[in-house]
Amino acid sequence: MTMSKQVEKSAKQASQLQELKDEIELLTEDRNRLKKQAQTAEKYKEKLGNLEKNSSRIKELEAQNKKYQEGIVAMEQKVSGSVLLASQFKSLETKVRLLEEENGRLLEVLFLYLLPPVRGKL
Repeated sequence: MTMSKQVEKSAKQASQLQELKDEIELLTEDRNRLKKQAQTAEKYKEKLGNLEKNSSRIKELEAQNKKYQEGIVAMEQKVSGSVLLASQFKSLETKVRLLEEENGRLLEVLFLYLLPPVRGKL
């Protein structure tokens, strides 16, 4: 093999080597980009999992909130019923007091009516 052929062969090999180096560099960049994308995808998977957990927790809290609201409505109804009962109780207390007073007056009248004949007999 002549020297010029060896130089030509070496130049060709050097050219091929440079092309391979360039290709390796491109592949390395692609690999790094893919790694970053895989990491990003993993972060999104994690966030999606958290989102699903939060979504089901929100549903639980909404159900619990509904129960609490129903309880509040029931308590408000009881309270309004209690207020009505308290008002009715006060009214009945007043009526009882008035009836007791009237009963006392009637008893006084009755005793006054019955007592004079007893006094006269004494």
